Amino acid sequence: MTTFMTWETSGGKKGRCDGRCHNAKGRKCKCACGGMMHGKALGLTPAQWDLAQQGAAEIFVGKMAKLYREGQLKDYRYTGPQPKLPFTEEQKEWIETTCSSRR
Repeated sequence: MTTFMTWETSGGKKGRCDGRCHNAKGRKCKCACGGMMHGKALGLTPAQWDLAQQGAAEIFVGKMAKLYREGQLKDYRYTGPQPKLPFTEEQKEWIETTCSSRR
């Protein structure tokens, strides 16, 4: 099962997002992506899947950085795709629609 992204803090908290999430048919997501990639592998073309991964990475990294700046997260280590910027306006709109959290 391919792992999309993982994160870990020095305090031992961990999270991951993998194929169980990407191919899920249910509505609840409890993994590291917070629902951004939940069920997304179903019905996407390879190009759409790549864009969804990049968009989710940008959203996830942005959320983690915001928590860090606000002092809610002391430190973290992220492994996963690095966002390829900049996105076109059309790509941004698609990412916002496709990678919005279902929680």
